[in-house]
Amino acid sequence: MNKKIEKSRLLLEYGYKKPTMKNLLKKIPLLRRLVTGAREIKAKITARVSKTAKPKRKRLFFDVHICDHCNLNCKSCTNFCPIAEKKSVDPNILERDFKRLSELTNRKCDLSLIGGEPLLHPNIVKIFDLVRKYFDCDAQMVTNGILLANQPDEFWQSCKKNAVKIVVSVYPIKIDEEKIIAQARRFGVALNALDRTQKASWYKHTWDLSGSQNIEKTYRKCKWGNVCVYLEDGKLDPCGFPLLTKHFNKYFSQSERKFDEPTEDDYVDIFKVNSLEEILEKLANPIPYCRYCTLTFNYPGWEASKKEIQEWV
Repeated sequence: MNKKIEKSRLLLEYGYKKPTMKNLLKKIPLLRRLVTGAREIKAKITARVSKTAKPKRKRLFFDVHICDHCNLNCKSCTNFCPIAEKKSVDPNILERDFKRLSELTNRKCDLSLIGGEPLLHPNIVKIFDLVRKYFDCDAQMVTNGILLANQPDEFWQSCKKNAVKIVVSVYPIKIDEEKIIAQARRFGVALNALDRTQKASWYKHTWDLSGSQNIEKTYRKCKWGNVCVYLEDGKLDPCGFPLLTKHFNKYFSQSERKFDEPTEDDYVDIFKVNSLEEILEKLANPIPYCRYCTLTFNYPGWEASKKEIQEWV
């Protein structure tokens, strides 16, 4: 990656702003350690009081993969997009799930439409309509921006009508940022940008195919669990990983070791629970699939995938 890459216009104008405290923590290592330690202690106390591994959420937030595949071939993608088959979510299945979650949450939850690349979905506008039909929520769509500049007026009008914010993950690639900004302003669509150009923004997470990791210890330390909650075909799981490993298993079908199929203990079946409280309780606790997570990371910077098994294990 070119170290001299200039900050994109999207990042300069719409990038997420770091609060003053975060800047202070970055500059003062001792203060950062003290604050981090205090937060960890508070989280442990809260979890013990509530008898969960992590503090329970007060409000449900979840991600939805609009497409499993992507038009950006990222090495070590944690969603396995470079090796996933081309598949888009069925709007009928999604409506069924949204309806059920709307009933359980009284329309009060927040969601993020992600991928893969969501703009590869042939009927993304209908999905925006479904979001607003069933939820009074903060909704966003996260895109790499490659297809964003050339979306038709109908797309931008739907974003505005349904209050769907657009978040562009800015990679070290060329996209028509000026046109994207102009279109967002023209239609009054909320726009934001997330920097993926820095080396530390891209990482390789190594999985343990032997499944020998300590489940509870791993979940307590995991930054994804109960944060990146994932919805797929009537199932909610704490991080998305159990429902995505099918892509790895299929692509590397000749490998001696693969991930086991997730069981009902690895996710919440939204049609078998009777309340939001049941969902939040389950998501706050470890799942058997945590046995695969090493929490080992390295930061090679963004590269194109060669679809080699070593990118993930």
